[in-house]
Amino acid sequence: MAAAVGRASVDDFVPAERNHLVTVSADDRRLPFRHPLTGSAVVEPTTASA
Repeated sequence: MAAAVGRASVDDFVPAERNHLVTVSADDRRLPFRHPLTGSAVVEPTTASA
């Protein structure tokens, strides 16, 4: 829920990284998802206009 209101930290992604859904890369500040559909399922609701 923290990510939904803009207060996410890299620690919030530990469970997803542990389950190989996402890779946290602090070097280049990217958050690549393992599969494009996973990324779409996460990003689309956060960027959809009401």
